[in-house]
Amino acid sequence: MPPPPPKVKHPIKWRIVVICAFIVVLVAASLIGVFTLASHTYTSVQVTPTKVPSVIPTTATTQIPTQQYSVSTIVQDFHADNLPVVQPNYSQNLNTFVGKQVTNVSTQSEVSFIDPTLCNGPCDVGGAWLGVYNSLTDAETADNDVKNFNIYNSNTPYVLTASQHGRCILVGQPPTSAYVLVINTVCT
Repeated sequence: MPPPPPKVKHPIKWRIVVICAFIVVLVAASLIGVFTLASHTYTSVQVTPTKVPSVIPTTATTQIPTQQYSVSTIVQDFHADNLPVVQPNYSQNLNTFVGKQVTNVSTQSEVSFIDPTLCNGPCDVGGAWLGVYNSLTDAETADNDVKNFNIYNSNTPYVLTASQHGRCILVGQPPTSAYVLVINTVCT
């Protein structure tokens, strides 16, 4: 009588068992991860990306009598309060600063400058503009022109951040910046 045939191993069954075991471990790990994340409470905090200079103005700002100030004296106040004014340009009006027609109102004096605290990387163009107008009416008219410009350009990158106080308008600084605090003090 011939010997019994050799037993045939079933490698396909082992492969199926190993694959099924792997899937079970993967599903179990996924469920553990989901339940672990679900058990934690997360709160969402909305942050407005605005950079504000870390230096808060001191009382170094000079009180200038009404109508006796210009951008030069205000820039001196910025310096006195340790606020950087880099590459000041005293011959650039608001329209040139923006690169578009914003207003037809002329200033008494004006300056554009770089505030390096607002730069992310190289900063080679003026990031802020300050204008001192001849009268409060001129400043208010120019401020209304800026607001109308913003309404017209609301879906473009040309929306301007502007703060008007007295005869001064500061463009390119958030309303809470230390520069705005200075013009609120010295501009009447």
